[in-house]
Amino acid sequence: MTSRTDHLADVATAAISVARKIQSVPFDDPGIVPLCHLDRIVIRHIDRFPGLQPSEVAADLGLQASNASTAIRSLTRLGLVEKRTDGADRRAKHLHLTAAGEDVGRRVRGEWAALLDPLVSSDEDAATLARALVALDDALNRHVGSHGALGPERTEPGAQASTSVTPS
Repeated sequence: MTSRTDHLADVATAAISVARKIQSVPFDDPGIVPLCHLDRIVIRHIDRFPGLQPSEVAADLGLQASNASTAIRSLTRLGLVEKRTDGADRRAKHLHLTAAGEDVGRRVRGEWAALLDPLVSSDEDAATLARALVALDDALNRHVGSHGALGPERTEPGAQASTSVTPS
């Protein structure tokens, strides 16, 4: 009989493997700007948490400030991210996706959905997988103190954030 420890280790191994496979598939859409791995991580985080300051992005993602700054500079040069001045503190800059950045994000999500669509048999299975992975991500966020990949605003309107990793 497989132990709980073995099951949990298998979950971690599979999650890492699935993420790497998804990230390794080249995009078909020519409108998707090719980005290095670090830029992809940073832009996804800014997409999920608009208005963060560069130092918050670095802290949330566990990056050196210089590495986060390099990625933010690259994304800004590409026209995908913009820095907005804080109304209360003109020295503070807040990061937001531009319209082009939002468009690229929609295109990427569409390609990822198309990649996974033939592999998941039903809408119910897709919803169950999403709930389970989001619940696990939320639990890890609470445990390790990070915003994580998807962020807290993922729940459906009116839904409460899960306090366990059991999907509802």
